[in-house]
Amino acid sequence: MAASDVATILRLPGLLVKDPTSLASVPTPEDFRTAATIFGGAVLGVLRGVETRWVIRSRNVAAEEWGGAAAERLYIGESLVVAAILRNFDADTLSAVFPKTSAGATSGARVVEQDLSSASSRAHVRPAHRILFVPVAVETAPLVYLPAARALPEATARMALGLEEESGIGCVWQASPDNAGLVYRIALREDMTL
Repeated sequence: MAASDVATILRLPGLLVKDPTSLASVPTPEDFRTAATIFGGAVLGVLRGVETRWVIRSRNVAAEEWGGAAAERLYIGESLVVAAILRNFDADTLSAVFPKTSAGATSGARVVEQDLSSASSRAHVRPAHRILFVPVAVETAPLVYLPAARALPEATARMALGLEEESGIGCVWQASPDNAGLVYRIALREDMTL
């Protein structure tokens, strides 16, 4: 095992991109401030912070001959959760995270609502999106790619209530396997494939 190096800890500003299509063109610093699309996908707003957390599932195997003590631990699988705080009211993110949104009648701004008057609103399944975290230091820091990410509005609400510094819009994405079985990929831009 390599020695730990605190210089390799990643605490980077960046952007979340929904449904990227190509990593060919490298975004400029100006793109991070003004672009609506990066890598062919929709930019989901200005981020205050991003956390990547692994969700590892395992089970104990009990040994009856030892009184039910755990004899082994089986690895069952893993997933990844990406959570971020958005510093602006971003319509694309709200539409992607929350089950039902619409344009405001007067302002045109995104309205998040819940309407229980129809059966379809009670059993609404959120589609998976391809989500890519793009650090501002895109040439030297790894990108995080979730090929079939599903938004977790309930986790988003809990995260927003825990903010102590400033108001923000939380967005939490849970990695799911795509059609090829890929759950997530973390790599430098030149090694990343979509």
